[in-house]
Amino acid sequence: MEVKENEVSQEKLKSGKTQAGTYSHEEMVQSTLEKPKWLHFELSSLLQSFPIKAMSGLLHKGLAKEGLIAVKNSKDEAGPADWSIDKLSLDADGDKEIQADAQESIADCFVFDPDHESWQDLKEAFANDTLQMVSFSIEDKLWERSDTTQAAVMIDCYNGPYQTASMPGKLASLLFYRFKVCRKPLALLCLSEEGGAGQLLKEQMVAFGREWLKYGYVDSEFVGWLENEITYPETRVVAADHIFVQDDFPNGRPQLEETGVIVPTKEF
Repeated sequence: MEVKENEVSQEKLKSGKTQAGTYSHEEMVQSTLEKPKWLHFELSSLLQSFPIKAMSGLLHKGLAKEGLIAVKNSKDEAGPADWSIDKLSLDADGDKEIQADAQESIADCFVFDPDHESWQDLKEAFANDTLQMVSFSIEDKLWERSDTTQAAVMIDCYNGPYQTASMPGKLASLLFYRFKVCRKPLALLCLSEEGGAGQLLKEQMVAFGREWLKYGYVDSEFVGWLENEITYPETRVVAADHIFVQDDFPNGRPQLEETGVIVPTKEF
C-alpha cells in the first residue's frame, strides 16, 4: 500500500511551496519501512495536522530521513492512495496544503485490525527497535467508558494478548509483541487538547499488563516494562498551532522543536 504522489502534491511542488529536491520520496519510503521511527494512529480530526506538518517540515529541512507510517482505525477509512479533501475532514483553508504534506511525508498505511492483511506489517513495524514514538489522536476511544467498550476490554483481559478486539486491548497486544521481540523502550504520545491523556493511557496499558499477569499470559517483567520503560509524555494541543509535548522519549525522537513544537522537560 505504498503512497504515491497525487495531483495535489504535484501542484504543491510546482508552486515552490516546498523545497523540491531536498529529499527523495522513494528513498524516504524505503528507509521508513526498513527503520520506522514514528507511527501515527487516526488520520482525521484537527489533531492530525501536527504529525503530518511536522514530518513534512523535517524532511524538507533535511532533519529526517524517515517519514510517518499511518495507521487507520478500520479498512473503510481513506488510505494513502485515495486521500481526498472531504475524507480528511480538515478546515477548508488548509485542506490542500495538509493533503500535499501527507502525500509527501507518509510512507505507508496499515489497518488497526488483526483480521486485516496489513496487521503483521503493523506488528513488525511496532516491534522494530528503531521505532521511537507512537502518536494518537484517538484518545477518547482508547479509554471510552461505555458499557460496550468496557465489556470488550474485560473480554480482552480474560482472553489474553493474542485474541484482542477492543482498541486499548489491541494496543496492549502490540506492546506485548514489542516486549517479546526487542524490549526496547518507546514513547506513546496521546495528543490532547485537554492534557492528562498520557497518565490515562499509562493506567490503561498497565491495567492490561496486570490482568494478563493474573491470568498467566505474561510475567511480571512485562508489567514492569510497561510501567518503567514505556513512557507516556503529556501533551497539549492549542488550536493545532501551539503544541506542547513533554520531553520524555526513551528511544530518541525527531527534532520536534525545529517545527515549532514546545518541548518542556517537565510535566505541565
